[in-house]
Amino acid sequence: MKYGQNLQARSVPQWAPYNVDYDALKHLIKTNTTRDAGQAVAIPGQVDTALQRFEAQFFNELSNQHDRVGLFVRSKADEIDRRLQSSKKSLLRLLERCTSRNGKPLSQKRREKFARYDDRIEK
Repeated sequence: MKYGQNLQARSVPQWAPYNVDYDALKHLIKTNTTRDAGQAVAIPGQVDTALQRFEAQFFNELSNQHDRVGLFVRSKADEIDRRLQSSKKSLLRLLERCTSRNGKPLSQKRREKFARYDDRIEK
């Protein structure tokens, strides 16, 4: 399986739009490095301005994609952190209410509530 297909196949479907656009980068490289028969060859020792323009363009595109992916990853990490903090607060409130019952056994309803919180934390 080719890398681009592998990347797409292993990606979480709803997160796929935030992946590096491998195909676009590959196309950019291919169109700027494939020489036509009528295209001039750079003279050794001379500056290849077309190559320099391509390198700058490619770097900018790669940098933009890196920034976009980085922003997405940071937003997901923050989202996970917020969910964990919320779950932790809810669990602590529930534990506090349970311990104030003077050591009586937990009701079925409370045990189910703990199980739901545990499931949310594990997700």
